[in-house]
Amino acid sequence: MTRLSGAKLFWLILLFATTLPGCEEAHLVSEAAASPTPGVQVMAIERETAVPTAIPSVTPTPEPLCVTSPMTPSSRADHEMVYDQKREKLILFGGRETDFSVPFVTSAASSRHMNETWEYDQCGWTLIKTIHSPPNLDDFDIVYDSARNVTVLFGQYTPIDNAQTGSLSMMWEYDGQNWRQLTEIKGLPYPRIFSEMVFNPASNQIVLFGGFSLFGPEWIDWHWETWVLENEKWHDITDEITYEYIPPREFPIMVFDEHRNVTVLLISTVNNFTIEFDGTAWDNMRDLPNSENRPALEFNRDMNMFGGDMVFDTNRGVVVAHGLSGTWEYDGTTWQEIEKAGGPKSQWHAMAYDASRGATVLFGGVDEEGKPIEGTWIYDGQMWVQD
Repeated sequence: MTRLSGAKLFWLILLFATTLPGCEEAHLVSEAAASPTPGVQVMAIERETAVPTAIPSVTPTPEPLCVTSPMTPSSRADHEMVYDQKREKLILFGGRETDFSVPFVTSAASSRHMNETWEYDQCGWTLIKTIHSPPNLDDFDIVYDSARNVTVLFGQYTPIDNAQTGSLSMMWEYDGQNWRQLTEIKGLPYPRIFSEMVFNPASNQIVLFGGFSLFGPEWIDWHWETWVLENEKWHDITDEITYEYIPPREFPIMVFDEHRNVTVLLISTVNNFTIEFDGTAWDNMRDLPNSENRPALEFNRDMNMFGGDMVFDTNRGVVVAHGLSGTWEYDGTTWQEIEKAGGPKSQWHAMAYDASRGATVLFGGVDEEGKPIEGTWIYDGQMWVQD
């Protein structure tokens, strides 16, 4: 058996040690300190723990959810807006030029109206190009049908080329991509302007009240009938329901209170007469209590909502009305002016409650002098700010 000399053993151990990963140095340790065996040197190998190089962390820049759009609808009045609950967008349709008033005589009112479709969300306004679209309507109502997730429109159309032939009632629906005329709906109410319409999610019915017949086949006057759309057919239920008093009819504003399941109707030209419909009866709220223990009819004389609009704030459970006299709220018992709300003193604007923002959105209309209201306004329950 071949024995290795001390020198050869030393160099072999040194060679082996220097090939170990992570070894930077090999140090000789004295025989007295490292080995009890005389004459033998022991190689002690010290490993230096490798410290990984720190890699600076880089926070990725999130891609924007959207690019804010510089587009906005042109100034207009008598347009309508609703909130699409499924897609979380506001839908704006139509309107008329702000310097044009709807005539109460036979004429082609449609020639001064628009038929654009716009959508509004956190990214701003977007003009939607659809294959089909309702025509330039004289006046119309739209509601969001939450049972079918579509926007439903009822309106009056007067042919531009032959206004003397009279007007037509028509219905359309918008699914977020295209408009479709609802030719399958039967028994449409007579042509009218200034009617009001709401969707009742509790009964899955559309309720329509009143309006003014401009060129209708019956008469030129204000209506006070109540209509219900159910199973693709309109029903005039005026004679089937109870009236505490026959309500005033001129320039109604209407909204559905989803917390109390009642339709709230405000007649803006008769001391802001308030009345509610529960599906079977209209109940006049003229004897509502208020902070000064006066009848609500008298209390509301300072509330000028002619040409105004209303929405239901589902978050706070109140009706929000806005017009020339500012912003008012109704909790089912009392109308209260929100004096510090600010915002534009406007009429013939459109409003909708945006549940994704938890705020009311207002666009368009004119002031008391007929000048256009500029921009989009947001009301959070305390004050209006321009978006």
